Amino acid sequence: PTRPVVTDPGVGFYYPWWGLVHGRTLFVEEGGLIRRLDLSDPSAPVELDPVESGYVSRYAAAWNDRLYVSTHDGMRVLDITEDLAELGRSEPAQLIGNVATSGDAAIAVGSDTLRVFDLSDPMTPVERGKLVVDGWLSNADLDGRLGAAYALDGSAVLIDIDDLDRPWILSLIDYSLTYVYDLEIKAGRLYLAGT
Repeated sequence: PTRPVVTDPGVGFYYPWWGLVHGRTLFVEEGGLIRRLDLSDPSAPVELDPVESGYVSRYAAAWNDRLYVSTHDGMRVLDITEDLAELGRSEPAQLIGNVATSGDAAIAVGSDTLRVFDLSDPMTPVERGKLVVDGWLSNADLDGRLGAAYALDGSAVLIDIDDLDRPWILSLIDYSLTYVYDLEIKAGRLYLAGT
């Protein structure tokens, strides 16, 4: 459930950047609005009042009733149970292109840098460590302490964040003949979707 699926023709999206399901709610970003659909009855989703965010977010991840959204100046933390009220944001401000969470940690990629955040404080993600990787990092995913990111130059990087302060590269994989649109890690396996 990482992409919006419309089962009712009466519910549509103009140009969504991302969509994700958390519990029984589908969240979709659309031009500075975060739209919410109640999926209690999957055959007839009910649209809840949208929340105006004031910014366009390119990616989002959810954990522990918190929505972590990437923006042009960092990662914002929104409370899912309180109409997406903003709880805090990452410091210092930086460009984040994609974010992924797992347990009490998150990884965020932007430009050539992969950052590791500690989510123990639900109000403000604390940046603990970072890696500089050769290539423009795009997609990212995290499963436990195993993470992955894809660079637009055609390479994937697998990382270990067991020590949040000192993330280290497990391997670099060259996919220069493939354009990867998305990736996911599950149970120690890396899945790639692309040409």
